[in-house]
Amino acid sequence: KGDALVEIASPEYLALRAELVQVEGQIRLLQVEVDSNRERAAQAEAELERVEENKEAVAANLLSEKRRGAIGARAEVQQKEIELERAHADLDAKRKQVDIFDQGDSSDSRGRGILTLFADIDGVVTDRDGVVGQGVEAGTSILQVADHSMMQVEGELPESLIARLD
Repeated sequence: KGDALVEIASPEYLALRAELVQVEGQIRLLQVEVDSNRERAAQAEAELERVEENKEAVAANLLSEKRRGAIGARAEVQQKEIELERAHADLDAKRKQVDIFDQGDSSDSRGRGILTLFADIDGVVTDRDGVVGQGVEAGTSILQVADHSMMQVEGELPESLIARLD
């Protein structure tokens, strides 16, 4: 009695956890892209400074091209930083949703992401109607627990052994 028999996860909870992992992956990828774009922008700006120092010796179109490259590189960095900020905001929102599931009252399965079912009697699991990963509807039988504390046995016994029975 009181032993945990099975845990049931809410499909919404599982989907939310999967989205959380996906957003965390997006953030890691975006951070790599931001770092890479920052390096490219720094290189473009350094190249622009080098060309601007030698204005007289370079053609106007080369100077214009370097300015355009530096501006474009800075714009890419800003765009990726905005995407990264949005991904962090999305991650925070998903974490809050997971926390709401996790903080639900254990007596109320509607607020929980994972519901644990406990045995209400002492006994033995005699039948498993469900399998791991299977979806179930409310009211569906998953396990059968039999109470073997009181049993009646019918059989034949020689008279000579009757004295040994309690």
